[in-house]
Formats: sequence, structure tokens, C-alpha cells
Amino acid sequence: MTVKGEMTIGQQAVSGNSKPINAINPATGETLEPTYAGGSKAEVDKACELA
Repeated sequence: MTVKGEMTIGQQAVSGNSKPINAINPATGETLEPTYAGGSKAEVDKACELA
């Protein structure tokens, strides 16, 4: 499986369109790849609806 920096909403891979987000390694403070584009309000609402 290749991590592409996309969100999964329902069964679809979605590229977000908000401020970029990266995970942080808590032990080192290192920024981890890939970068994810944050979800818009509409994308968050859709994910909540489907949950």
C-alpha cells in the first residue's frame, strides 16, 4: 500500500483543499511525510454523515 496524502471519505480517496497537515514524530519532533491537505467543512460534514 502506498500512502499518497489523501483522505478516505466513504470509499473514495479525496485530496483535501485546506491548510496542509503533517504528522509529527513525538519522540524526535520530526515532521513526517506525506503532507495531507486538510479537509474543508463540506468534506468533514460528508465524512460525519457517512460515519
